[in-house]
Amino acid sequence: MKIIDTHCHLDDEKFDEDLPSVLQKAKEAGIVYILTAATEPQFFQKVVNIAQNYEQVYFFIGVHPHDAKKAEEKTFLEAEKLLHHPKCIGIGEVGLDYHYNLSSPDIQKKVLKRLADIAYNYKKPLSVHVRESEDDIIKILGRKDYKIILHSYNGSKYLLDWAKERDCYFSISGMITFKNAKDLRESVTKIPMDKLFIETDAPYLAPVPMRGKRNEPAFTRYTLKALSDILNTDEENLSQTIYNNTVSLFGLP
Repeated sequence: MKIIDTHCHLDDEKFDEDLPSVLQKAKEAGIVYILTAATEPQFFQKVVNIAQNYEQVYFFIGVHPHDAKKAEEKTFLEAEKLLHHPKCIGIGEVGLDYHYNLSSPDIQKKVLKRLADIAYNYKKPLSVHVRESEDDIIKILGRKDYKIILHSYNGSKYLLDWAKERDCYFSISGMITFKNAKDLRESVTKIPMDKLFIETDAPYLAPVPMRGKRNEPAFTRYTLKALSDILNTDEENLSQTIYNNTVSLFGLP
């Protein structure tokens, strides 16, 4: 069985002490590729270094909406430059998050538009964070034919139909194993099989039965199992389908 963790944060300080063993455990668990996403300009190089040092790791380059206020003109220039790196597979993590507003909505929207257009110009996928911001996400990302991945899709029925019409990809995280994820479990049954991804968002959102622990790429298998149960489909076949989806979109070897 071949599994791809399509979104995590290996540059997080929680992995500083044992990243080699984390990646070895992932390999032993059947995780073939790990896609790690940058969230802050100051850590761009750290993400690049990790991908260069580990064969199975590829990276997105982006700015999380929480950190949008940290983006400067040189941030966009650096992101564009890094898209030429052989292990850079897209722009991310980007998006809008109005729950905490750690950066103002206006700044978040400005940064999202700028990075989304860079992805569009280079025909690269865009890994998008959406929280309490569906209307503005639809308004901004409805402007052009972006290659959108809804990172850690939360089951929003409001977003579902629009995203399906736009041929978006839906990346399912360990949230699907949570007791309160009823909407997500209902929504995934309506997602086309050729648009499904799975991810950890490690070190966050550890799935049951690892809830409360530091999440890591090896735990992707628990999300795969939960998803196969909900879809009432063979786990091996589902794994192969998701693997094919991911390799095809990102052009992985």
